[in-house]
Amino acid sequence: MRMPFTPLSGRIITVNPNPALDKTLVVDRFVKRGVVRVKEVYQYPSGKGINVSRAIARLGGSSIATGFLGGPIGMWIEESLKAEGIECDFVFVKSCTRTSTTVRCDEEGIEVHIVEPGEDIESDEVVELLRKVECLASANDIVVLSGSLPPGVPSDFYARCIDGVQAKGAIALLDASKEALIKALCSKPFLIKPNEEELAETLGKPCQSEQQIFDAIKMFMSEGISCVIISQGERGAIGGCEDGIWRAIPPRVEVVNTIGSGDAMLGGIAYALWRGLEFDEVLRWGVAAGTANVLVDGPCYFETSMAIEIYKAVKLERIL
Repeated sequence: MRMPFTPLSGRIITVNPNPALDKTLVVDRFVKRGVVRVKEVYQYPSGKGINVSRAIARLGGSSIATGFLGGPIGMWIEESLKAEGIECDFVFVKSCTRTSTTVRCDEEGIEVHIVEPGEDIESDEVVELLRKVECLASANDIVVLSGSLPPGVPSDFYARCIDGVQAKGAIALLDASKEALIKALCSKPFLIKPNEEELAETLGKPCQSEQQIFDAIKMFMSEGISCVIISQGERGAIGGCEDGIWRAIPPRVEVVNTIGSGDAMLGGIAYALWRGLEFDEVLRWGVAAGTANVLVDGPCYFETSMAIEIYKAVKLERIL
């Protein structure tokens, strides 16, 4: 695969339009009505782009995290990220950063995610972040755009980011859904990473068979998207570029946590691209990082050694 940038020479920038304080409540039992007593509480700075930055750091890389933050939660997130060694350059807004809550009952195998949409972002704040993203990006950079858009942010936000950064010689990696993904496709990001559900939603039709997935990958590439990776959860991922289509199959592992696995995969992909690896190895690192994430509590807090061991066990199959 021909890289449109010089490996190891640029930076990785993650764009976080909708960060969150991610709180996990562990309970002994879960009931539909009545009192549920909490046994343990964990909280982390989160949101898809933030998780990507953490995954990159866990793999030995570095990134700059930008996006919207607001209120006491926003200040706590920035301080926590800096304590993790993640460089920050956020736009602080008038609204308060949201909280996402997970209720987990291990004994009953229950995991419920309660996701707040976020508060309204004002139009001048949207413009400020668009300008910041474009100013941060330069030739050879990798810009990761991921996550939902909070209220007030137009659905063409990612499309405008892609236009701005790729005009400066950076490449854009996109992990979005619904209208934000559909509009961004017209701007031809370098790479997209929908899951199977998001793929079907984007195409407006079921996409369940492997042949349907292969056809979708080839269609996106024919429209100017260089790399397409379809994540498949515990089954790994199928990805394609101009050199061909591969399947990456992870080893079987005991699942502790599922939050952030897609973000860990994108972090592995971004890190491998930054290193200038061939596409099949990019796919392999993505699946390794995503699998390592399920072994530990919290989004993308896996150890580097875990990811390396899983990377060695990931099976690659060339399909086309």
